[in-house]
Amino acid sequence: MLLSLLAGIALAAPGPMDFYAAGPFDSAVPKPESLLHYGPGERITNFRDQERVVLAIADKAKARVRVFDYGSTVEGRPLRVVAISSPENIARLEEIRKNHEAIAEGTASV
Repeated sequence: MLLSLLAGIALAAPGPMDFYAAGPFDSAVPKPESLLHYGPGERITNFRDQERVVLAIADKAKARVRVFDYGSTVEGRPLRVVAISSPENIARLEEIRKNHEAIAEGTASV
């Protein structure tokens, strides 16, 4: 019975997700498939290729993306935080960081 229920759910599932249906998007920003030569979810992507895609997108979307290095793994790979937001929020990241720091220190309230 459970198997037939799962099969029914699988058959009723919609087709592949269209990541770009909510556009428009900046055509200068590369799509992952243009760099990887396969679409999202079609194959497993290794760390090196994931990093290449994220950094390429960040390079072309500077108003919306910031990449911060904060250390490295034991293998020497960089550890990064990627901030993605509106241009207005990216422009005030330092203010946002200071606000979070004050909340963490207990000198400001939420």
